[in-house]
Amino acid sequence: LQPAADCRRRRLCRLERHRSHPLAGRLHPGGLGPVGYVQDMESGKFWSIAYLPTAVQPSQRDVYFHPHQISYSSRHGDISTTMNVTVPPDDEVELRQVELTNHSERPRRMRIVSYGEVILTAQGADRRHPAFNKLFIRSEWEPGHDILLFHRRPRSKKDTRIFMGHALVCRERPE
Repeated sequence: LQPAADCRRRRLCRLERHRSHPLAGRLHPGGLGPVGYVQDMESGKFWSIAYLPTAVQPSQRDVYFHPHQISYSSRHGDISTTMNVTVPPDDEVELRQVELTNHSERPRRMRIVSYGEVILTAQGADRRHPAFNKLFIRSEWEPGHDILLFHRRPRSKKDTRIFMGHALVCRERPE
């Protein structure tokens, strides 16, 4: 199993920035990359799906490492959260399946937010000039496909165009 920091690296290009975090330690040697958050819309409480970066202590927390995926699960009050992260070996894609379970008797309104800093370049180039790198990242919403599409504007004619998409697929359409 490769370290988590290497799982998203493809052809010497990073899709998203990884930042160091004081609590990450050995669990995230390359720093934290994209993260997911859950928020209870009634109480306003929020937490990270995979514990960091908020470090809000759940009543139950488990992490399982499998050859094909990593599974995070936690319980915050009456809400259980499970996230499975899979990087297929033959595809340039990362799949994150998030499932929320309401254990209370009343309906709940929840918000799921994903966050990541798109870089679409080599990690070293981004570390040397992160503000300069941001000038070349473009994003656009593709309503017909329900996807947020990112691309890196080429700096020269020899640069390869790199694209990244971010989409949410739901069993039920959110309100």
